[in-house]
Amino acid sequence: MAICLDFDWQTNEFMLYCRSTQFREKTMLSYEQTLRLFEKEAHPFRENGYDVLPVFAFWALF
Repeated sequence: MAICLDFDWQTNEFMLYCRSTQFREKTMLSYEQTLRLFEKEAHPFRENGYDVLPVFAFWALF
């Protein structure tokens, strides 16, 4: 459960960053939708002990 909270927190932090750098609303909606979908699809990997947060952290840098 803590991994899920960490993922939510990182997604929210990234969205705050996007807002602070004045990304367009349409772009932010697309980013958030993509991140939420990634979170949903990564759930089976997390259940099997894989850590998806390093992948997410690397992706969020771009």
